[in-house]
Amino acid sequence: MERVVSTLQPKIINLKPYTRLEAYRILRERAEHPFQPEAYSEDALQLAAEVVELIKDIRMGFAVLLTAGLSAKKAGRTKISRKDAASAIKNEAEKELIRRKLSRLLKKRGMKIPEELENLGGE
Repeated sequence: MERVVSTLQPKIINLKPYTRLEAYRILRERAEHPFQPEAYSEDALQLAAEVVELIKDIRMGFAVLLTAGLSAKKAGRTKISRKDAASAIKNEAEKELIRRKLSRLLKKRGMKIPEELENLGGE
């Protein structure tokens, strides 16, 4: 009997991190869908792209824009500023730090982080 090897073998694919320009273009394109064109400043997008380049994770850029947008809306403003983006970066960094600490603590106790807490405040 001939043995068949699955073509669905796990393979590691190494992807290069986005550059600041690539991140900026992706974030700008994605921001056009939920936001009006005049709802965000170029400075806010640039700052979010800088963070993506530094931490090498595009998801942080999306989280920053979402958090900044919600913050601006809550304050009654119609445009995301660089200050909103900076505040969102701080907020997202604090959530990530809490998530990592919680994950380490639970792992130490032989427990897994609950799915509900995996993306603290991310949605």
